[in-house]
Amino acid sequence: MHPARLTAGDVPLAEARTVSDGESICSIQDILVHPDAQRRGVGRALVQDLQQRYRHGMFVALTTDAEGTPDAARSHPFYRSLGFRPHGALGLAAFGYRP
Repeated sequence: MHPARLTAGDVPLAEARTVSDGESICSIQDILVHPDAQRRGVGRALVQDLQQRYRHGMFVALTTDAEGTPDAARSHPFYRSLGFRPHGALGLAAFGYRP
């Protein structure tokens, strides 16, 4: 796990965790932005930092809420604005498993 954080002094504003082999694939997990910092570019700056950090790789993956959920209505446009696309639109398939 590789945490990424943005702070204002000692106050955490946003955090994300990544899992990566450092070469080909990076998975971004748990993007969290403090409610007071939302819609101020903090989350965008954090994700853009991660995109820059892993730009040498082949693929950056992000798992988020399903289409049609309340959280997706807010998060999907944000992720799309940063260049993320559904797996199918990239010619890929994603599989999951919940034990």
